[in-house]
Amino acid sequence: MSQRTRLLIAMALSLGILLLWGRLFPPHTPPEPPPETAPEEPEDRDDGEMIAPDDADDDDAAAPDGGEAETEPQADIPPPPPPPEEVADLPPRLERDVTFETGHLRVVLTTRGGALKSLKIKDTDGVQYAINLIDYEGEARERLSLGLTDAEEHINETAVYGVLEESGDRIVFASDWRDGRRLVKTYDFSERDGDSPYAFRLTLRFENTADKACKVKFRLNGSAGVAMADPFIPDIKGRVLEARSDGSTALEKHDVSKVFKEPQEYRDRSIQWVAATNKYFAATLIYDGVKPPVGVATLRPLVPAEDGGTDKRDENSIVPALSYEVSLPGRKGEEPGVYEMPFIFYAGPREESKLRVLAAYHMPELVYMGWGIFAEIAKAILWFLKGINAVIGNFGIAIILMTILVRVAMFPLTRKQQASMQKMQKLGPKMKAIKEKFKSNKQKQNQEVMKLYKEHGVNPASGCLPMIIQIPIFFGLFSALRHAIDLRNQCFLYINDLSLPDGKSLGLEIDFTVPIIGSYFPYLNILPLVMIAVWVLQQALAPKSADPQQRQQQKMMMIMPIVFGFILYNYAAGLALYMTCNMFLGMVEQHVVKKMIAKQYPQDLPADGRGRKTAAAQKR
Repeated sequence: MSQRTRLLIAMALSLGILLLWGRLFPPHTPPEPPPETAPEEPEDRDDGEMIAPDDADDDDAAAPDGGEAETEPQADIPPPPPPPEEVADLPPRLERDVTFETGHLRVVLTTRGGALKSLKIKDTDGVQYAINLIDYEGEARERLSLGLTDAEEHINETAVYGVLEESGDRIVFASDWRDGRRLVKTYDFSERDGDSPYAFRLTLRFENTADKACKVKFRLNGSAGVAMADPFIPDIKGRVLEARSDGSTALEKHDVSKVFKEPQEYRDRSIQWVAATNKYFAATLIYDGVKPPVGVATLRPLVPAEDGGTDKRDENSIVPALSYEVSLPGRKGEEPGVYEMPFIFYAGPREESKLRVLAAYHMPELVYMGWGIFAEIAKAILWFLKGINAVIGNFGIAIILMTILVRVAMFPLTRKQQASMQKMQKLGPKMKAIKEKFKSNKQKQNQEVMKLYKEHGVNPASGCLPMIIQIPIFFGLFSALRHAIDLRNQCFLYINDLSLPDGKSLGLEIDFTVPIIGSYFPYLNILPLVMIAVWVLQQALAPKSADPQQRQQQKMMMIMPIVFGFILYNYAAGLALYMTCNMFLGMVEQHVVKKMIAKQYPQDLPADGRGRKTAAAQKR
């Protein structure tokens, strides 16, 4: 059976399986949302007070003045104490949005849950940082970031809070519930020395005007997911950092698929922060006290399975949260019992220079540039690339210049490698004769081959050493260009964004999925195809080794351009630009070295093996 026939059979089977799967397991269709209705106007009570629209039909809800709504009497439950007088000073609890703008953030808060509704990072430090990181409307608004959930109904994310104070950089929300307790949420956007411009502060203040102490359980959402910064490599993850008693830390991270199958939970831990991250940005809730209290950290999907969620990173996100049980003391005299919890909310780039100011909270651990020595090389290369861009003013040109400079710096090693390969190629006939002469004696054969190498100054290992040295540099460059936020929204020639595949800038949609393996190619990307062509040509023009085993390895290496082109096809255009330039320069370098070796080492080798040139060589 021919390979073409097998391929056709495989495609037919795949199509049949897909049709059968679609018939047996039809896609889940989420229920249609109820039709939007205009909010009801607050109705007037007989005593002239207002009832909030969301509380009017709730038998258990507190009235705007902090008192209890009328309910049927229960014999076993004593009536609650009267509410404190200051609750009557709260303005009517009506849902509305409040917008705050700092130098780097635009934040929209809502009285619904006293929570964060949307957050935009401005381009203050450059276009690469601009993104609507958190933005949820409609049904998803029930999962508001920084909203208190799993708590009593008057402090959870659906309750409407009153506004006690509002200024240019500060707002105070408050909600009262039964037994004379109150929650006050304070958002502070003022800039302080040592603060990050991408962060603001949140303080939870629990107050108890009753004589008896009580416990309050609640969960605080860190962020209702984050938007994708790169649709081709979403890299959506949830992260939890535990602060251990010995001063060390432990970082755990999970992607959407794992959290979707089983929400992750960390019980009885001292958690420093929880975060939802994408490829370039992080939305992080940090405990700002002296020592993180023991609580529970959870990572769960933004949209669970029962609501039509999926385990795909480009279609779902992660909600990190912190849960606590706090002891709220009773009042002392006229003063209520108080328990406060301070937090910092960081929404900004996962970049070391931006996170260094929060090093006391171990926030630089959000930075990833590879592992081990590759990470350090990547940081050095990125610093070098930024320096070139500061002079040139274009990251595309900076990548090309950096590639040239790296190639020039590596030229002595590359020249040595190629010289060794070409000298071994010229020794091919003699090596073949030795192997034929001593084919029955492998030990003698190896001895004679090594003797031949020594007579002509050839070191087989010298061809491998430059390659070994280049591997860390290559992976450092790969990591730097893959994770560098600096390429985001940067233009070069026809490319609008060097952090995305170049086909997206051209709008060359192909919407192709590879059968069986499922790899998806939405765009026709030009740079990876050029890279493959140049790489194949470079491999074809490379000097061939005289050793049959190494020659076979060289033939196998011919498939590497195809493999790498397949892997890197949807990667950043900046990375493809580097790879294409690197391969082209390698081909030019190969041609130059070949000419240099031809002048330095004549084509005819000495016949006696003692370094004397043949007559033909002397004639040349």
